Amino acid sequence: MLRSWLVLGALLACGPHAGTGVGVLRAPGGEHGALEQKGKVTLSWKSGIDISSGEITAALPDGRRFDGTFTQPQRSQWRDNYDLYWGAWTGPWGRAGPWYSGTRGGFTTQYADHVLAHLETSDGTRMRCSFALYKADQGLEGGGQGDCQLSTNEEVFDAVLEKQPPN
Repeated sequence: MLRSWLVLGALLACGPHAGTGVGVLRAPGGEHGALEQKGKVTLSWKSGIDISSGEITAALPDGRRFDGTFTQPQRSQWRDNYDLYWGAWTGPWGRAGPWYSGTRGGFTTQYADHVLAHLETSDGTRMRCSFALYKADQGLEGGGQGDCQLSTNEEVFDAVLEKQPPN
């Protein structure tokens, strides 16, 4: 009986991981095309036992909601699930260019200490994000900070993600 409780406790400790974050939406519209602040963006993420990937959402101040996935690339190993991020990072994006123009091997090395996210709205508007991790070995559990670009030429600036505090 005690062993069953120990196993259950271990599974719960390794169970789902979740967190929240906040950033600032900036959109074109200022003088000479400058970006203007449009309000707070709230983010939430969750993963299973594997903290290197999971789901992420973003709610913009105008009511738009983006849903997607995130991954933390491994330094020396290409995985098929990186293809989505590779496509978003190496291709054109709104009026912005690629975020990355090197090889696949270089991609995993450059972003190994980051979490990459790709999100979309129901109408197909896309968002790509890169968060530098504070403690790469802990994934988003250790927190991170970064920026996002929307395919509409808007951006989420200075977004900070962290582990959800216990209830």
